[in-house]
Order: sequence, then structure tokens, then C-alpha cells
Amino acid sequence: PSVATTPRAITVTGTNASGVTVAASFTIEVTGNICPITFSYPANNVATKGTNVSIAPIAGTGVIVAYQLDQSSAQLPATLTVDPNTGTISGIPSGVSSATTYTIRANNATCSATANVSIQVNDLAPVLVYPATNVLAINAAANILPTTITNVTSLAVTSGTLPTGLTLNPSTGAISGTPSVATTPRAITVTGTNASGVTVAAS
Repeated sequence: PSVATTPRAITVTGTNASGVTVAASFTIEVTGNICPITFSYPANNVATKGTNVSIAPIAGTGVIVAYQLDQSSAQLPATLTVDPNTGTISGIPSGVSSATTYTIRANNATCSATANVSIQVNDLAPVLVYPATNVLAINAAANILPTTITNVTSLAVTSGTLPTGLTLNPSTGAISGTPSVATTPRAITVTGTNASGVTVAAS
């Protein structure tokens, strides 16, 4: 092509030996600026596990025909993909990952270029609730369970001291044992942490 044009619609019709036809339509654009390609992505993308993600590229120069994850790049977080036509990274992440830089390649028939995109996937917010008041009998087995515990991977007592004979299970949140010393009411705070290091306190 020797002349630049705006996009124009073209229809080509094919005919078989019986005279039956089929039409195919497409667009053609002629431009003098297909290269170099430049594009980018928004910085520091933070997503949440189980929540829809959509990260679109920012147009620069040149004409991009296709996008793909570059061969040199780390794999995108589980279930996220690159749309080969638009370059949008989308999906619903099923796992948790720290901030990682990925490389996307864009190309046309003449040239190609890459752009980096940082994506971090956080766990869902932790939730931890205990019964507000717990009265236990001395020298009797006790077991205090959280009324709600979700998205918590570890727990610890962060304020106050459990009565003698009671311990906290750092995985389940159960406070159990046999209290051997009578006490006045005391405030206890248990802190839960999720896979991303986000904490929640229950008192």
C-alpha cells in the first residue's frame, strides 16, 4: 500500500461450483506509523482473591495486532489470562501472591515490544469473633470456640494473659484446658492473621 487510509470495511464474497455464496467482512487500515510499538499498564495493581480483576493496557504508539504473556515472564496468578486482542489481564484469582512483575508482549507483522505489569493478590479479609463473656468453673474442663472465624491462617494472644491452665490453639482459635486458679474477669485479645499478613483482633 502506498497511501495511508482510515479503517475501511471490506466484504469479499466467495461462490462455490453450485453458485452458493458466502460473504466475509473485515476492515483494512493503512498507516505509516505501525512501528515502534509502545504501551504500558497501570502501576501497582492489587487484587483480592475471589474477586474479579480487569487490568487494561494504556495505549502508546504504533499499531498492536496481538498481545501475549512474554516467554521470559513468570506465569500470571492462577486463573488470570491476557486477552490476545485487547491486552486486558482479567479473571478471578483463586490464590494469593505477593507483588510480582509480569511481562506482556505486543506485536504486529513488523515489530514488537514489551511492557511490565505488577500484580499482587491479597487474601480475603480475616474475620474473628469470640463470645463476649465467658465464665468458667475452676478445675473443670473448658473449651471456648470462636463464633466466627474465616480467612485466618494463624492466631495469637496479643493482649492480656489467659488464666492458668488454658491455652490457645493457634490454628483453630480454640481456647481450652482446665483452669486451676480462680480469677476476676480479665480482658483477652486474640489476633488472627490471613495469608497476606492482614490482621484482625477479637477481644
